[in-house]
Amino acid sequence: MIKLRVVLDTNVIVAGVSSNQGASYQLLKEIPEQRFTMLVSVPLFVEYEATLKRQEICEAHGLSHRDVNP
Repeated sequence: MIKLRVVLDTNVIVAGVSSNQGASYQLLKEIPEQRFTMLVSVPLFVEYEATLKRQEICEAHGLSHRDVNP
């Protein structure tokens, strides 16, 4: 079996955090299960972090900076 390698766009991360329904959420839910290999660079990870820490994102989804950076 071939293991998929994926790069998740920041919009997928935000959509997955925004709702527990839909494909984006399902992808995020699969990360700990290691059903695919997630490819990420330092700049992309920093973008994920910065986006999730935006005030409007935190307020809309009840996130704190600690939730984003435990």
